[in-house]
Amino acid sequence: MYKIVLMNHFKCMSQAVKAQDATCTLDMDNFHLTIAREGQRATFEPQFFVRNERGLVFTPEFGDDVINFVGWLPYFNKRWPLGYDKLEFKKWAVKNGHRTPPYWQIVDAPIRDVLRKKSKSSIGRGISGPYKVIEPGSQEALLSEGDYFESFTFGRICKVWYWNGKVVAAEVRKAPTVEGDGIRNIKQLVSDRTDPFGREINWHAVQSTLHYQGFSPAYIPQLGEKIVVDYQYASRLTNLTFNNDNLVLAGLAPQYAEQMARMGEDLWTQLPQEIRQNTLFSVDGMVDDDDQIWWVEANCNPLVHPDAYPHMVASVLEGGAATKTPAEPPAAPPPFQPPPPFTLQ
Repeated sequence: MYKIVLMNHFKCMSQAVKAQDATCTLDMDNFHLTIAREGQRATFEPQFFVRNERGLVFTPEFGDDVINFVGWLPYFNKRWPLGYDKLEFKKWAVKNGHRTPPYWQIVDAPIRDVLRKKSKSSIGRGISGPYKVIEPGSQEALLSEGDYFESFTFGRICKVWYWNGKVVAAEVRKAPTVEGDGIRNIKQLVSDRTDPFGREINWHAVQSTLHYQGFSPAYIPQLGEKIVVDYQYASRLTNLTFNNDNLVLAGLAPQYAEQMARMGEDLWTQLPQEIRQNTLFSVDGMVDDDDQIWWVEANCNPLVHPDAYPHMVASVLEGGAATKTPAEPPAAPPPFQPPPPFTLQ
């Protein structure tokens, strides 16, 4: 919730600009932000959420259909293969010694506890399951081009934001749950979970998650009994909070710090040289009971965490990425005025 509250973006950006002794102006027609300091000028471009036939998507246009704010970046839409192709990311992770869940593109023997994913998709789309078992030759085992199965286990959900390969924000959260009251069934508990943005509940994901655990939507949990109802970071059923859950603020715990840092440093070197500098990206993963992170995908165009702004503004201004403001031409001399007449005395 913290990341999609517009006022948090305003506050963090304001603090970042002040820390650099700069000024900023906001164009309300297009939400472009201009930061200036001592002859330098940088434009930060916005993105927004809109809803279309594909669901929630990003757009740079500040139109009437905008639902919420995604954030500002000093560029628009840098793309690179490991940042939008999950399979390419996983292959790279395996090759470079980063943990990633096992995956299958061909089912030639029974595989257990898996998700089905599309290699190129975003905002939680293109994922189904979890499945207890996939048998070779079954209808479920047939994969379209770019699809794959990925090993699944319930764990904590991890998302890390990087600016120039350095960790600037990180969250580790539990999977969404409902807590029983001994009266309502799971479907009622899920339906009663409000959402300030009017997002629809992904009942397919809920039913699959329940079925995997041996529950049905009609099951009535006992008082205090907690049932996992989804497993995705962007789930509509995540327990929303206005708190800033960025683990970096208090200092990353040692069990996370090394894993997160190495991922960012290694992945940053894979960006094309021409777009590498001054780039934000995120990496998602699952954290197991031993605090090991199993990385599942990278995102070259993530929702912006407000805590990234101080790093962005400092890099753009101090690193010379801002454009030089043309010096104003010297003022023209005043037109010649003849001296007033005088009389000899």
